[in-house]
Amino acid sequence: LQSNPKITSITILQDSACDDAKEPFASYASDIPDVKIVKADLADESMTAADMQSLLKQPYDYVWDNCSKGAAGAGKAVIDCAQEWESKLL
Repeated sequence: LQSNPKITSITILQDSACDDAKEPFASYASDIPDVKIVKADLADESMTAADMQSLLKQPYDYVWDNCSKGAAGAGKAVIDCAQEWESKLL
């Protein structure tokens, strides 16, 4: 991703329950040196798009969601933000 001139930054929204000492989390710094990690309780079913925007602070052009099992809680908040930002949701 970093070699693509159209990508100016990479942010990972990471569940705060992850173990930073285990893979793949332990390799983020070496594999993606300039990545920004934003941690949140992604199991929080009450999270809204407004909460998500408060965490992320900016809109994103591309959103890759590789964990949501459905549109509820944090997963729905990510989808709602991507729609509001007119992101490409992948």
